[in-house]
Amino acid sequence: AYKISFQNKIEQRRVANPVKFIDTFTFQFINPKGVIIGITTISTFVEAGSNYLLHSLIVVGVSSCVAVTSITTWCLIGKFLRRFATNEKFIQRFNYAMSVLLILCVIMFYI
Repeated sequence: AYKISFQNKIEQRRVANPVKFIDTFTFQFINPKGVIIGITTISTFVEAGSNYLLHSLIVVGVSSCVAVTSITTWCLIGKFLRRFATNEKFIQRFNYAMSVLLILCVIMFYI
């Protein structure tokens, strides 16, 4: 958190082949956290029996809608924030906010 908060220089480097929106969007579907959450959701909300197929389809449908919505939102927020990444004050405030949130997360683990 300290290193994030007090980082004072911006690296100016140009990537020859930056990651595209569709690459980031597609990568989220193979994210290990997402796979674990999918397995946990299916095992929690789908009951074995006569309604197995119906419950599976409902859970997969709801999960797919939520996943596509959240992935698209995160990708668009990232694209939007990229415009401000060259502003020194914005980066400093963003780093402060991220370091405070990191500290709060660590504190919440121990509460």
